[in-house]
Amino acid sequence: MTPGAYLQKRRVLAGYSIRSLERELAMIDGFGRASTYRDGLRVQLRLLSAESSEIYLDPRELEFLAPIIRLDPAIYRDLVDVAEGRSPAPAHRLCSNCGCSELLPCREPGSGVPGRACGWANEDTCTCCVNPVRRNTDPDPVSVLIVEDQRRTQIPVRRIG
Repeated sequence: MTPGAYLQKRRVLAGYSIRSLERELAMIDGFGRASTYRDGLRVQLRLLSAESSEIYLDPRELEFLAPIIRLDPAIYRDLVDVAEGRSPAPAHRLCSNCGCSELLPCREPGSGVPGRACGWANEDTCTCCVNPVRRNTDPDPVSVLIVEDQRRTQIPVRRIG
C-alpha cells in the first residue's frame, strides 16, 4: 500500500471529502489557516497530492491529521520508507480495504464487548471489512437523520468530550 492510498483510505473511512477535511483543518491553529478561498485551495491541492503520493506529508501535518481521520503517523512514515526504498517491507500489517492495523484497529460495537477491536479475517482484510454492517471507527457513535427537501440524509455527529 502506498502512503497516499493509506491516507485516502483513512480519510474516506472517517467520512471526509477533501473539501470537508480542508474545512476541518482550517479551524485548527497552526495548520496554515485557510483564511481565503485561495488558501483553502492550496490545502486541498496538498491533500490531493499527498493522496496520489506525489508528495509526502511532514510530521507536523500528520500530527494535525491523526486525530481527525484516525491515521497512525508511524504507519504513514513506514509506508514512505518503503516507497522511497529505505525499507524492504512495511513493519505493520494493514487491512487492504480500510487501512486499519493492530496499532489502530476498527471497533466492533456489535460484538457484545464494548470497544472490542477488530481482528484479521485473512492475511490482508480485517473482520470489520468482511462484515461491513458491523463497521464502526468510533466506540460511541451518534447518527442524526436530517430531512431536507423531502430526502433523508444520514450525517454522523461526533460527541465532544
